Amino acid sequence: MNIYTLQIKKYKNLFIAILIINIALITVPFLLVKQGYVFFPGYKGSNVVTYSLLGLLVVTSIIQAQYQRKKLIQIAMMITFEERLKHYDKLFTLRTYWYLLSCIVTAIIILVTQDTYFFYYGFFDIAVAFLHYPRLALFKRELREENIVLV
Repeated sequence: MNIYTLQIKKYKNLFIAILIINIALITVPFLLVKQGYVFFPGYKGSNVVTYSLLGLLVVTSIIQAQYQRKKLIQIAMMITFEERLKHYDKLFTLRTYWYLLSCIVTAIIILVTQDTYFFYYGFFDIAVAFLHYPRLALFKRELREENIVLV
């Protein structure tokens, strides 16, 4: 039985840095719109444009989630732990940056539409990101290896 070590610090540092940026990206536009700042004078937000943007974001999120699931299955089929970990590093980074991109788009939607409703979508996005907070149970599940020790 092999015991595998995993450096958790790099995962946590990336996750927390992106999380802080995401919280700022969602909160600042929300507060600015709540205070009445208008970023595009004369633009009357169209529901068609607004909900099209939101729909596009949701659809791309679903596609991204399916891609990640497929990659996790491919990673699980790899023979050596080192090989799985190398590919998992890339997937973890991609997933974390995906949450960043999603929050950037949500912040833009909040600013363009002047609609604070999208704050809740951004908040939901941040809450979902917490499901992927770097912890032992996550690594064991996604790498499909029970003999992992975090250092």
